[in-house]
Amino acid sequence: MEVDSGQGPVPSGPSEPNFVVGAFGLVSRTFSLWARKLLSYTAISALAGIGFIAIQVAVFWAIFGISGLANVGNVSTDPFGVLTDFLLYGSAGASFVVTLILMLIGMVIYAVVGGAVTKLALDNYGSPNAGSAGASVGFAVHRMTTLIGAQLILGLVLSAIMTPALIILAVIPLDPYNPAFAQYAMTLLVVLLVSVIVLLYVSVRIRPFIGVVIAEDSSAVGSIRRAFSLTSRCFWHIFGGTLLLGISTAIVGLVISMILTPALIYSPILGFVVLAALSATVINPLDYVFQGVLYKDLSSRTSSQKQQQWW
Repeated sequence: MEVDSGQGPVPSGPSEPNFVVGAFGLVSRTFSLWARKLLSYTAISALAGIGFIAIQVAVFWAIFGISGLANVGNVSTDPFGVLTDFLLYGSAGASFVVTLILMLIGMVIYAVVGGAVTKLALDNYGSPNAGSAGASVGFAVHRMTTLIGAQLILGLVLSAIMTPALIILAVIPLDPYNPAFAQYAMTLLVVLLVSVIVLLYVSVRIRPFIGVVIAEDSSAVGSIRRAFSLTSRCFWHIFGGTLLLGISTAIVGLVISMILTPALIYSPILGFVVLAALSATVINPLDYVFQGVLYKDLSSRTSSQKQQQWW
């Protein structure tokens, strides 16, 4: 005869997905989400990429003629890239103004792309049937001002970090026949090394900022601060995941290149154009998907730590 020992355990509902993973998990889940909605990610990136290329063609052709088309595809979409080009290559005058305007247009376009892809990844993560390209783009447009603001702040910070090294490289003549060459070279090496280390550290600490902008209702400055807070004591975890993602992405790019080898041999120009298009539309979304996975990982870690402190 069974004895009633009192009220049993309260039935629990479906458990929440476990978003906390290691560096390998960050990358494996990124590729899983990417493959699940590949056509949607590609569509978002393709429309934006084609549109931005068309704008560049129209602007450079209208202002500089057929020779201006050589600049198509070489426009940086962030302040750091424009500053680097200006200091190293001495772009000035009308060319610099046009580049600056196109940079701002590119920032708007790719802010929406990054936000839309990250939004779709966040919606689809843990719920395979959730999320759509149209709704994600609409949401990213709604958050466009914050996305651009955060991207602009990040670009200015990175520019400030690298400016001393770039100024030295652009201003000081590194002539091997100059008696002071060794001193100049050593100064540049030290400044460059320190700048790169600081740049790497800051880049890792604000890595999930797009995920923060999309998932949380915060300002551009607040999103950067929140990303910096989420990544506290997780530097090597994020660095490892980012490094593995870079290696994996390079392998995917190599496989695509091997598949396109016949086209590259038959028509190098056409082959490289197709390769660049596939890279921009198929591979580039991986970084934004990674931001979504990383945000969920870090925010779950933070929630878990708070619960442990509470108990």
